[in-house]
Amino acid sequence: MKLRSITLLCMFSFAVSYMDAQTISMSKIAGKTVVGEKADSPWEHPEGMYSDTTNTASCSLEPGQNSDNIILSNFNFSIPEGATIKGLKITLEKQGGTMGFTDKTVKLVVNGQPVGNNFAYNDYWRTETSRAIYGSETNLWGLKLSASDVNSPAFGIMLQVANSDMGSTSAAQVGFVRVTVIYSTSNNEAITVSMKGNGENQ
Repeated sequence: MKLRSITLLCMFSFAVSYMDAQTISMSKIAGKTVVGEKADSPWEHPEGMYSDTTNTASCSLEPGQNSDNIILSNFNFSIPEGATIKGLKITLEKQGGTMGFTDKTVKLVVNGQPVGNNFAYNDYWRTETSRAIYGSETNLWGLKLSASDVNSPAFGIMLQVANSDMGSTSAAQVGFVRVTVIYSTSNNEAITVSMKGNGENQ
């Protein structure tokens, strides 16, 4: 009997389902401001923190005084349900009339209540306009947040300013406030893989 070599060629395809995780950031400005707990001095033109008006939010403080707490909300986020919130950042444009202004409170507001860590900096505000960033892509401010928490109109931030300058009365100014939410989602995707194989049979 004579043996013959036979080369076999086969092709086949199959579908594979896998999870493709994506990390996304979404930035928003507030839709409104309200006064929280009152202190020594109110804010004028608080809408300047989120609108494109020519007015800038300002608060005049004597030495040793604190501003009223201002709450910004209605950020209108649309984070997909089931997404994992990974971090939050706040960008604050601010200016102090003197070198004595400092943050008093920079906190998140969930369900209308200030909660979590206070990210107020001890550094003095600059006397020229500058931007400060609070939080990070991986910082949750001591909280466990869901998409529904962030999407709620009652989600926001609370700000308060102090004048620690013992010599003069001046005004703190806030140009705008932006919140950036970093989150991840998982999407099911079907892919088709084509494979070619060959072998020898004797």
